[in-house]
Parts: sequence; C-alpha cells; structure tokens
Amino acid sequence: MPAARVSRPYHVYDHEGEHLGSFTAWETAHEWAHLQVALSALPAPLEVEDRRRHSRRRVWADYCAPFPAPAETAGTANTIDDDDAPRATAATAFAFAPPHPRHPS
Repeated sequence: MPAARVSRPYHVYDHEGEHLGSFTAWETAHEWAHLQVALSALPAPLEVEDRRRHSRRRVWADYCAPFPAPAETAGTANTIDDDDAPRATAATAFAFAPPHPRHPS
C-alpha cells in the first residue's frame, strides 16, 4: 500500500475527514471534488490534499480556497477583505444548504 500513496499524492476528504479518493494529478482530484459537491449528496466543503506541497484546499461546488485560509493562519479568521466578500458569500451559501442523506435509506 505505501507505493499507492506515493504514486497518488492527491487525496479528497469529506467534511468529516473521511477519505473519498486518491488521484495521480492535482487537476483530476480538484475537478472531481467540485463535481462531487455539485452533483452528489455530499455536503460541502470537501478538502483536497496535496501531499507533495503539504497543502489543502476546501472545495464547494463553484468556489475553493486554501485551507487553512491565510487569514486563519495569521490569527484574523473573522476579517474579510472587500475583494473577497462575494466569494465568501458564495461559499457560506453552500454551507447552510439543507442536509442531504449520504446513502439512500
């Protein structure tokens, strides 16, 4: 198994940290995460981890951002610049969407 993790350095996790998939290309993992939120019942945000660069991005259907956000690492998590306001609003709209079942009942 360790060989698989080395050859697939991009991982997608759900909002609870459950591993959803591993990919060989960043673009594939990133696009797949956006599609999963847009087309499935998975609640946003998903997280895409880049193990090569030791970074993560939070992904909503039509928006994504570094995680933790640069403002959070500087200790100013509640500060939003005017330029970022429309994107922040779009992201929170998905966060407050009605819950969907993860599996058919």
